[in-house]
Amino acid sequence: MNSFATCSLPADPSVNAPDGSDVRVLLGLRGGGMAHFTLAPR
Repeated sequence: MNSFATCSLPADPSVNAPDGSDVRVLLGLRGGGMAHFTLAPR
């Protein structure tokens, strides 16, 4: 079994996407990554 680390969802967004989504980067690796996106209602 591979070990892995956990992290908390960052309070502040890493970046804002062109559509207005808040993007919080959770993991970035050479072969891929993972992010959490939040898009507020209009």
